[in-house]
Amino acid sequence: MEDSRLDTMGVHMSFKPGKLQADAGDPSHGAQPAIQIHLDNPKLQAYLQRYPFAQGPDPEMNQLGRSAIAKGVKFRPTAPNTKTCLLKHEQTLLAAAEQSRAESLLDQIAIPDNEKRMYFDDFEWETNFVPRETKSVLVIGCGNGIELIFLRAVLPNARIMAIDYHDARLPKLGSTVGMQFLQGDICEHLASFDRSYDLIFSNHTLEHLYDPDEMLAIFARLLLPGGCLLSTLPMAGKAGTPFLPKVHRFAAQHDGNNEPRIHPLDLVYFDSGHPWKTNPDDLSSTVKRAGFKDVKIFQRENHISRPARLSPSQYHLKRRALVSMNRACIGPTQNTHHDLPPRNPRVAD
Repeated sequence: MEDSRLDTMGVHMSFKPGKLQADAGDPSHGAQPAIQIHLDNPKLQAYLQRYPFAQGPDPEMNQLGRSAIAKGVKFRPTAPNTKTCLLKHEQTLLAAAEQSRAESLLDQIAIPDNEKRMYFDDFEWETNFVPRETKSVLVIGCGNGIELIFLRAVLPNARIMAIDYHDARLPKLGSTVGMQFLQGDICEHLASFDRSYDLIFSNHTLEHLYDPDEMLAIFARLLLPGGCLLSTLPMAGKAGTPFLPKVHRFAAQHDGNNEPRIHPLDLVYFDSGHPWKTNPDDLSSTVKRAGFKDVKIFQRENHISRPARLSPSQYHLKRRALVSMNRACIGPTQNTHHDLPPRNPRVAD
């Protein structure tokens, strides 16, 4: 199976009250609807976030998950075309003093030099968009916490609050950054928050939302006038993404069918851990419906895939090669197993 991370396109969103400004550049991304996997059961949502292909240790939850995924795959509303701005490398770099602060903070939590380069590659371009006058930041999902290091490097005096389901922060990171941390259900925590943040920041978190429209409306409610939302997330609903046509065909064939079924071997194409499979058109339209304006979407010119430095042309060449390899090496075996029990209808090739 092709590594799905190769399909990840880092996208920045900046939202501020005011007039919508069009971005420079308009990479072709095709007019195709985005996909949403709708699930209402919070317990099942949590299970599938941990076991996105419904192959965890609980057979009953696996079966419930397979059924819920099949019923939940839907097209998102059609959205107008949106321009995407391609950033040159020099536009993604922090100022020298900020780079130095980030290096120093990473040293304080004992990050090796080879890992530093990886983290700079992942977070420097995103934090370069942070308004330096920001006084209060809400971070949605912080993982091991490295993104907080970069936030502190560009905002030495700001108040930083982070929320995540699990506390996976590296040792000493909390004291090094100087921050507040809340563990647990993000929606439950946000329900008690008021409008007190200049910036809401997230890195590869929004794609995990089963109801992005509701969550983005909550974000808008929490931001102070002039505040903004900065986020990176994969464009898994963008034309050209490997295997997206399979998901589209399934959604079209089973629209209105109350008992659609997905063969267990095909669940990898749906990845219920990333239920919001958006694209630039859908993304822009969704955040505008939530009340945001001045929407801007960015990609790095020679780094459109998160784990690899690839230009658009290089990315598409590699994608085609890997898809062909998948069809030649894995396809025949998969087709054979489709003919074995359980005899569920498979996703059309």
